[in-house]
Amino acid sequence: GGRVVAEACFSSGGSCPGGGFTEIGPGAGAPCDYAPQACAHGTHVAGIAAGAGDAFSGVAPEADLVSIQIFSRFDDATCTGGSFPCAASYTSDQVAALEHVLTLAETFPIAAVNMSLGGTTIFTSQENCDARNRSRKAIMEHLASVGVVIVAAAGNEGSIDGLTSPGCISSTLSVGATTGTDTVAAFSNTAPYLQLLAPGVAIESAAARGGFVAKSGTSMSAPLVSGAIALLRQKAPEMSAASLVERLVSTGIPVTDVRTGRTTPRISVNAALGGGMAGSPGLLEVPLDGRFASGIGAFSGWVCDATEVAIRVDGGTPMKAAYGTARNDTERVCGDRNNGFSLLHNFSRDGAGMHTAELLADGVVIGRSTYLVSTFGVPFLRDAPESTYILRDFLGRDVAVRWLQEKQGFEIIGVE
Repeated sequence: GGRVVAEACFSSGGSCPGGGFTEIGPGAGAPCDYAPQACAHGTHVAGIAAGAGDAFSGVAPEADLVSIQIFSRFDDATCTGGSFPCAASYTSDQVAALEHVLTLAETFPIAAVNMSLGGTTIFTSQENCDARNRSRKAIMEHLASVGVVIVAAAGNEGSIDGLTSPGCISSTLSVGATTGTDTVAAFSNTAPYLQLLAPGVAIESAAARGGFVAKSGTSMSAPLVSGAIALLRQKAPEMSAASLVERLVSTGIPVTDVRTGRTTPRISVNAALGGGMAGSPGLLEVPLDGRFASGIGAFSGWVCDATEVAIRVDGGTPMKAAYGTARNDTERVCGDRNNGFSLLHNFSRDGAGMHTAELLADGVVIGRSTYLVSTFGVPFLRDAPESTYILRDFLGRDVAVRWLQEKQGFEIIGVE
């Protein structure tokens, strides 16, 4: 329809609508017809994100769409479940499509790329996933740098310790599925690095040949998030991709997966669009989510507009941060530079293990970071020998370090 502003196809199997390998222009993103179930997938996903009509509405019904076909026809062992022919996607075609989106972002204000697809390999290690998907990760990072969020389905294998690609790539916003009773769906993959949950069971949306149909899967969860990102971008056009992700994660409703005991936020679009959104975009930069912290350091980051900025650790009493330091890199987002904040903190006092810090702007949570603390078993280590220690072969050099009691950490004193 008129809301599809661009179309393209990248198919190494020559399965584009016109029979080619690469097609760009009207009709290039049309659904295929050789695999009825798979070929209807994109229409259903698009309807969830941005469908509009008298009897149906997606999350962002006024958003424009870009339709890109990346599948090829297969008639061999690639097809699983005994269904021939089938549709599958080459990684190279996905990279070509993402590169095309990067070009389109120069013309259109693209908020998100929805990737409701996945392989069959389960990656328990995100680092291993990144190493195996360097080409996709590189272009995803480039898109993030221009404000485009990559939303990817977690996969439907029921794994409790890993995701499929591209959802396992650290440059994506990975999305698992919940049920109508706000529990994690049994089919939904999960992992310690899964970022967000969204409804994904019996989700009704548009059918490729007209009408509506209900489907289940993390492929249905992902476009709910993509549509929410479009709404957030409309409300705060200058927010970075990282800030958009942080906003959704930090305002989500905690849901515990009974299979693992792990808690992951389930998207709350109303909360994300609510308090603090318009006036206070911001980001807790240190410590980054999933990183380590120890000794005496600082929480730091930026908030555009607030009377008071505070940090709350593990739901405790908010601690007021120093706010208003110059940050040249926030001028484009905030309209001014005095947006930095910092709070000196002894991370050892938190105790060994995982901790969650929340960033509050005038009492509203606008950011969150989970970090791992290692300690010597005491909040403040006294009388440790301030000897010199050699860290061997660090970036090909031997580095001399020394313990500093006042910092509760080591400092570099020489590089050999």
